Amino acid sequence: MSNAVQYNGGRTADTSRGLSSGVWADCPLEDIRDGNVNGIIVDDDFNVGGSIASVTGDATLVGIPYFGFNSAGGTITYPDVTGGEIALTEATANEGNFIRSIRTVFQISSQLGDLWFEARVKVGSITNLGMIIGLWDNVAATVDIPLSAADPPIMAATGNFVGFRMPEGSGSVDTIYKADGVGVVADQTVNSACVVLVADTYVKLGMRFTRRTGLLTWYVNGVSCGNTKAVPNETGTDFPADVRFGLLFGQKLVATAAGVSKIDRWTCAQLFV
Repeated sequence: MSNAVQYNGGRTADTSRGLSSGVWADCPLEDIRDGNVNGIIVDDDFNVGGSIASVTGDATLVGIPYFGFNSAGGTITYPDVTGGEIALTEATANEGNFIRSIRTVFQISSQLGDLWFEARVKVGSITNLGMIIGLWDNVAATVDIPLSAADPPIMAATGNFVGFRMPEGSGSVDTIYKADGVGVVADQTVNSACVVLVADTYVKLGMRFTRRTGLLTWYVNGVSCGNTKAVPNETGTDFPADVRFGLLFGQKLVATAAGVSKIDRWTCAQLFV
């Protein structure tokens, strides 16, 4: 039995709804699912779940395994589309909304197993809002967390994150990481402006940690962003190798015009060692 799902290519951009070969070519997804390889997969295309109740603050969403946060002008909904997606809509300047995993089961450390992550997301505007997508620890979202209420916002001092961020109104996505409690407040940029988003157009943003090399690589539509990060062990350095992660997706509005960000699917897998 093969230990990896087989794909073709991997060097050209892949904007399809499926997993990008550049990220996933060596991931033994089916063997993990079948129990032949020791690991874990979380895969969600947002087509299962009940009606999403309106929430304020950080509260459990009905029918799906996520916490949701809304400011006063925000909503989290299932759009009526083929395949499924979740939409975050916000109508108030300097406020936002987020979803985050209830269970945080992944960890990126040089002493732990290979990890793969990819999410397919889009923003309705590249001028009205900022967007964040990636892996976040079990810290509740507020109007100041994970993105501060400053104008423009920065990453809050509280919380650990690895992934992608489009600062408010820029359209350009950076690859970043941030660890709290180690005297480093600001997020650390690994690749600046790795992609400029197109309004209302899906993009796939992924990561791959390889234990053999100890490197974390970021991808846009399955193509490497270039710069990598050498991941330490669980020593609490400026990289958050000592915490467990789940999904974080959200937005912060820069203008009074309503902003919307959508996520179509996300998948994360990790091998146990």
